[in-house]
Amino acid sequence: MFDEGVLGCDSLGDEHVGYKRLDFPLLKLSVVGGRPFSCGGDRLFRPKLLSARYGADNMEGSSKKICEAALETPHGHSIVLLAHNGPTGLGSKINDICGRDWVFSGGDHGDPE
Repeated sequence: MFDEGVLGCDSLGDEHVGYKRLDFPLLKLSVVGGRPFSCGGDRLFRPKLLSARYGADNMEGSSKKICEAALETPHGHSIVLLAHNGPTGLGSKINDICGRDWVFSGGDHGDPE
């Protein structure tokens, strides 16, 4: 089965940072990747794929993988977290940065991990 999302990630090779870290020693910078294929909110999108490919079976496991990658950052490096959405808690109104703007009732659509 052809999967454009997986193909896109595979084409990045070692630079795919989903649940991983990419270090730039000369800049003292590390990029830590969030949950791949995230659509925001508090549910895993494509859970079978995340489990098989990344070993993340639930939101807690997803959080753990992101934290592990960040905690392994070399001393003195700044960290940039690269993810599809911002974190939960930045607002629930339709004009808030992670607010749901596609329904009139709004809602917080940030990633909990």
